[in-house]
Amino acid sequence: MESFPRDDCCSHSRQILAHLEPTLRNAPGHPFSLSYTSASGFPLSFPTIIAKGFGFPSWGLGIYGINTRLLHWLLCRMADGQKVRSCFAIDFYRQADGSEENDIAHVLVSMNSL
Repeated sequence: MESFPRDDCCSHSRQILAHLEPTLRNAPGHPFSLSYTSASGFPLSFPTIIAKGFGFPSWGLGIYGINTRLLHWLLCRMADGQKVRSCFAIDFYRQADGSEENDIAHVLVSMNSL
């Protein structure tokens, strides 16, 4: 699996992941967490671009979308035996890297069995 350097993540990705970090611990009385992954403050940033990215980022020609970054982060947490305790509002959740084979929905459902 390809790794994403910490500096390469856009600020929106960092904010989402920082919001999700506390949900990895099963603390008693932990508040309900709701994470919106689709909003952006960049002008003309359409939901498809923010969610799925564009170009060929693995070749250095484009950007990874929020869905790809979130999918990678979730898979790393699953490999460590952790699960996220949050509800997500995600655009294009069945297309994490531009294909329909890698979707966040299956990963989130799989986390329930950890």
